[in-house]
Amino acid sequence: MYYKEVVFSIFLMMSSAHIYGQNNQIYSGAYTNELNGPGYFAPLADVVGANLSAQSFSTHYKSGFGIHFGIISVRSLITEGQKSHAGISTGLDDNRELSVPTIFGRPGAVITEDATGNVFGFPGGFGLSTVSFLLPQVTVSTPVQTDVSFRFFAHDFGGEFGSLSLIGGGLRHHLHPYFKLDDKLHLSIGYSYNQLNADSDIVNFVIHTGFTEVGYKVNRLFVPYVNVQYIDSSLSIDYIREEVVTSFTGSGNDNIRAEVGFSFRLNPLLIKAGYHVVGTQGFSALVGLSF
Repeated sequence: MYYKEVVFSIFLMMSSAHIYGQNNQIYSGAYTNELNGPGYFAPLADVVGANLSAQSFSTHYKSGFGIHFGIISVRSLITEGQKSHAGISTGLDDNRELSVPTIFGRPGAVITEDATGNVFGFPGGFGLSTVSFLLPQVTVSTPVQTDVSFRFFAHDFGGEFGSLSLIGGGLRHHLHPYFKLDDKLHLSIGYSYNQLNADSDIVNFVIHTGFTEVGYKVNRLFVPYVNVQYIDSSLSIDYIREEVVTSFTGSGNDNIRAEVGFSFRLNPLLIKAGYHVVGTQGFSALVGLSF
């Protein structure tokens, strides 16, 4: 599944300190300290946060009880700005600021050396242009203008990949019935929570998302929508390999995300697709059955 793309990146990231054996501690410190860790890891937190916040709910307004089973496909596009950051060397005669790769940036370590021979190294990235997820989801509509969503995934890939687990869900409340708006206009607010763990909590993502969505029911089949979100995505890494310790806790930089899209419903089939126009760019689509 698409999860392997992320797991493989995380595994390589944790192994990258071993490119040069005598400099293990230098490389480990380069991406765990407070100077360079956020620049290296923040794009990963942004992309995972954006992917897991996409299509938090499958259907638009439904006045009574209903249930929807679906699969979400999300693909984030890694921009050039997410592939490099300003790295700061430490421990040299003159600390330097260099343009160095993020976790998504070009492969190959960046080495800088001062006049006395002290060396500081920045780890390379993994040359990724996209990150894709495939998520199962259930959405339940209730007669009290509130929808509930739930998603869960767990799999042990074995070998170097280890295990990956996801649990998430959210609540959405429809506001337009209070204001007696046009029946075609759907206005809602909501919150979702997602937690992704890789290999027994070595890598842990936690994403909180608040959102507002406006949809307009053109007819019984077609509903275009705009969704604006505030995302709080955090990443923690706790890893030890051959006495090299990688410990990092940080958050993403892109808090605001917006998407535009449409839903198409031909009972029982429902398709919802969007393009992410603000924040991490990408596409998402949901296909499922609604009853």
